[in-house]
Amino acid sequence: MANNPILALTFDDHYVDDWLGAAPIFKAHGVRATFFVTGFPNVPSIGAMKLHKLLDQGHEIGFHSVSHANAVDIAKAKGVAAYVDSEIVPGLEAMKLMGFKPTSFAYPYNAHNDELDAALRPFFGVLRARADSLDEALQWSATKPVLRARSCDSVRAGDGVSLRSTDDTVNELRLAARPGQVFALYAHGISDTPVKHHAMTSRGLDYILWSAKRLGYSFATASELHDVAA
Repeated sequence: MANNPILALTFDDHYVDDWLGAAPIFKAHGVRATFFVTGFPNVPSIGAMKLHKLLDQGHEIGFHSVSHANAVDIAKAKGVAAYVDSEIVPGLEAMKLMGFKPTSFAYPYNAHNDELDAALRPFFGVLRARADSLDEALQWSATKPVLRARSCDSVRAGDGVSLRSTDDTVNELRLAARPGQVFALYAHGISDTPVKHHAMTSRGLDYILWSAKRLGYSFATASELHDVAA
């Protein structure tokens, strides 16, 4: 893996049916993704069963907070400890009771700061946020594990406004394709129906993964990046 560029593909929120529906695409390309799930401890047992199906397929289940609240806003209003106590600890406890052992976390709205990063490090090996540029996305270091990912959503929630094309994503994959380079992407739903949330299409997903393989990428889940230094 160290001689190949490495792609970490991640998804946020709770679009579990979408993710399971894309299982044949992941399998066809040999991809194990990371799904950052929000809502614990209020995820129903049927939802947990579906997440276990993803786990059984080799994917990783990470955490995305209890209520999807903005971590920076809560920390400013109530303190970092209050954020950990309300948005991290109850969800982790529930996940462990349901058979999950999350070691990675994605910030809701990608909102974070150094103080929050330090507070969450005892709970997670990898923290994921957004990269606002390609250069920022290429700064992964296992010694400071904040994984900055580029969006590959093609449309925005509700209004259907175009965000990024698959060609945008594939071009960045091409530019990042250097031996040992870690590059991360994030999306939400995977939908070919009229979109009511942030999403990419199944065809777009297939094209991105096909292109990544053609460019020589290996695939890793978030937790597997512990041992990878760019």
